[in-house]
Amino acid sequence: MDRLIREMSYLFTKARFDELQECAREIALGYSDYPECFGLIADEIASFVEGTTADEWREHEKIIMHYMVMRALTLWGEGEKITPVRWAHPGWFGTAEQGETIQ
Repeated sequence: MDRLIREMSYLFTKARFDELQECAREIALGYSDYPECFGLIADEIASFVEGTTADEWREHEKIIMHYMVMRALTLWGEGEKITPVRWAHPGWFGTAEQGETIQ
């Protein structure tokens, strides 16, 4: 799952990727004790990405957030520390060095 998240990360600026990852961690930890947590998690993700301006990006953010939350729940459930996934620096595309999105 780490590889999938890392490969999807190039769609976002580093700042936005880090923000999504931190929110996913908070959502996972906040709802992990509820027996019916998946509905609550989906609702929380949807409310977090509501502020995204473009519908297309909102869907991308929802997808990666679900992966990030599931990764955090898996690590937490196995008693492991929730570590961040590194943002994939797409430097070979050029302008991403300044934190811009590659499209």
